[in-house]
Amino acid sequence: MYFWRWARMQSRMWSCKKQLHSLTLRFRLFINMPAVTVDGVLMPRTEIEVGVVCPVGATCVEHQSVKVRFHWVCPAVENVNSNICPETDFDVTLSIDGKLAFPADGAVPGTYWVNAPRAPAPPCPRGYLIGWVVNTADQPIKFDGLIGNAVIRNPEVTVVGLTSSTGLSAYSALQIQADPNLAQGALIGTTPTNSLTGQGQLFFDGLPGHYTRITGEFVGDVRFDRETAPGPAPAVLSRTYITFLTLDVLSNLPNNPTFVPLSFWNESLATVSTTNPLWEFLVSTSHEFVCWDQVQLTDINVNLNQFFLNSRKGIVRAGPAVKVENGAPGDDIGPVTLLGLIETPRPLPNSISESVLKKAAAGYADLPGGHSEGYDDTFKQIFRRFYTSIAEPDSPAEYPQMADGLRQMRIMEAELASHRNRSWVDLPND
Repeated sequence: MYFWRWARMQSRMWSCKKQLHSLTLRFRLFINMPAVTVDGVLMPRTEIEVGVVCPVGATCVEHQSVKVRFHWVCPAVENVNSNICPETDFDVTLSIDGKLAFPADGAVPGTYWVNAPRAPAPPCPRGYLIGWVVNTADQPIKFDGLIGNAVIRNPEVTVVGLTSSTGLSAYSALQIQADPNLAQGALIGTTPTNSLTGQGQLFFDGLPGHYTRITGEFVGDVRFDRETAPGPAPAVLSRTYITFLTLDVLSNLPNNPTFVPLSFWNESLATVSTTNPLWEFLVSTSHEFVCWDQVQLTDINVNLNQFFLNSRKGIVRAGPAVKVENGAPGDDIGPVTLLGLIETPRPLPNSISESVLKKAAAGYADLPGGHSEGYDDTFKQIFRRFYTSIAEPDSPAEYPQMADGLRQMRIMEAELASHRNRSWVDLPND
């Protein structure tokens, strides 16, 4: 089993007896938003890549087909629309040692690249994707040979009249293995059926015939938020987001919210102190979500910033997660699975120009804070301004002109004359 998410998470073992209606391979994040331009080419905000290899110990034949059932899973807003988490299903067929890529915006094959399977658009702008192998009767089977990753492209930015997406992130799909004692191709246990829907369901409790045990906790590193430049160095502006999701989802049905206790600690003192209360300082809080959520640190708790905590980074411990009763009497309550992704995608938009560079220089800086712009970027800036002058003839020519080249030649001639005569050479002012 695999799953893709829009953000990468870490999980720790904990007790879990909950089940999720259908899943095997997980991508934790997708973004279903308008496509962006990359170097003049239209590309999707999210690109899902799926591959198939022959499982270890199994015997496969060349071009053997493998059918994967996928679900786009969307979040719900608590106390809105009955807490229903929308879902859309679709199938993709691959072959051994093959790979396919598809967008998360429902574009028809050929929109971005020719060899793309037809995948419907998710019923929401953000959420997660799950997939598992099924047999010809659409029953889930053990097949530990799926691999994949997701590419998430940044929104477009406009610099000197040119608009493009200038950055991306990539995440590996989370592999959730089935019972190691099951043979490849054996049916995965899906009973008892869900009492509300009467359908089979997948279990992540580590019991025989089920999937690996998934816990209700995760831990990870965080960079605390900083949205203003004044203050202690380094003055790099940033926002950190945590993605929360549970596998205990009643798809297209009302779900109870998942409650997650959270504990944050700031950095240790360089000379470790057991008595200084300002270091390894605890901030306890919590977050509640329905199926999936992505939230900024300071939206969880306003104190999770670099100024209050007097440090850039720290640690978070999340869980144990539980579902609590609110609006979904057909959904269970109690301990549930929890997965999390922590990401600081990039410095804040325009943070360089607003906090470090003067206005006249801001248009020459494309990269986030902490990245130097070197030799190659010089040509990028020259060509950008040359093309701008063609598109906008009345704009100032912000690139070298014929007069600049002539002056450079005169300087070089003067250098040679100075070397020959072993004396200073005057240059004309014009």
